Amino acid sequence: MQRLAISGSHGFLGKHLFKRLERLGYTLERIDRNGLFSGEADWIFDLGAYGNLFGQNDKKEMLKANVIKLGRLLLKEYEALVYISSSSVGLKIQTDYSKSKKEAEDLLKRHVSTYDSPAVIVRPYTIIGQGEPDIHLIPKLINSCLYGEKMPFVPAPVHDFVDVRDLVEALILIAKNADKHKGETFEIGTGKAHANWEIKELIEEICGTSANLEIVDSLRPYDTRSWVANNSKITRLGWKPKYTLKQTIFNMVSEYLSGV
Repeated sequence: MQRLAISGSHGFLGKHLFKRLERLGYTLERIDRNGLFSGEADWIFDLGAYGNLFGQNDKKEMLKANVIKLGRLLLKEYEALVYISSSSVGLKIQTDYSKSKKEAEDLLKRHVSTYDSPAVIVRPYTIIGQGEPDIHLIPKLINSCLYGEKMPFVPAPVHDFVDVRDLVEALILIAKNADKHKGETFEIGTGKAHANWEIKELIEEICGTSANLEIVDSLRPYDTRSWVANNSKITRLGWKPKYTLKQTIFNMVSEYLSGV
């Protein structure tokens, strides 16, 4: 059985990936924040990141977590290295976080060009599901509906929401095919865009109550009405999402209710 190493294994996506691989019987090792781990690995998943959550503004930390760590991992021996970038790299308005992710992508591509390494870039779109951080849109809307918490809300921006379980299956599939797609970029999403107001209405329908909202014009300068994955490359490998948006949100609401 192959030996796998994962950075960011304690994060939202990392926990789901770790548990899924564990169930599949792989031998797993956690990579620390500096890109260090004790042994060799057949597959490396670099999920650890800094700057994608509110309040993470330290540029040096972004460089260390998003770029330097990857540089160390690229020098290892492996059959597949899967680097988790960000769909925000493709937006017109760039943040310090998205710039650091783009720098990491460029580093990986240069490395592959020079050493022909089986390393691949993944740009997930908006990841949702059970265990999602409370500061994200859907958990905040669920809290607002269930407990009446008031929240600022921008109706117009759209996102391509992908269930974390579907993303995990995509990552495993990409690792299995990394040698055929060296240096390439996979966008992972459903290929469908949903506006924030649609999400609000769906959550209100599932919860049976209205959210307590303060409508505002903007919260993030990079939000857009055009943010959707081109998932043609991953679908050609046989991947397709299993979970509908409604199923995922229902699971998330059930998780919140079970914790009451």
